[in-house]
Amino acid sequence: MFKAGKYYVGDLCYVVDKHEDWMQLLNDTDYFRNDNQSYKGYPIFAASTAHGDGTFHDQFGNEYAVDAGIIGIMPYEAIEKENKGGNIIDFKEDFEVVTAHGIFYIGDIKIDTYGWGEDEDDEQEDEDDFWNDEDDN
Repeated sequence: MFKAGKYYVGDLCYVVDKHEDWMQLLNDTDYFRNDNQSYKGYPIFAASTAHGDGTFHDQFGNEYAVDAGIIGIMPYEAIEKENKGGNIIDFKEDFEVVTAHGIFYIGDIKIDTYGWGEDEDDEQEDEDDFWNDEDDN
């Protein structure tokens, strides 16, 4: 559970300034595999995306660029350089962070890194096109 407040949401590599600090963060969190993660005494969270690097979107259309294969959150007070690639979000209430099968749930935000944001209609059209093409052969 994270406390209400302002957080950076995105690839944490964009907000840690020094290479040696980034390497220390990777070591301290076992490459973000530890359950309890922190940076500069602040609780953080990060996990791998389903397909590594790329650009992902939440259900509101906000963009999240990924270069280190992760999406995470870090309190605004802990970020060291200007936000690039993610978003600063002010959570009004305490919130949970959960990831499953490449989908990140951060409070009321959902970032799908598994389906790359395709909606069900697009997936159904692709499937229909596939089967219709098969009938033509």
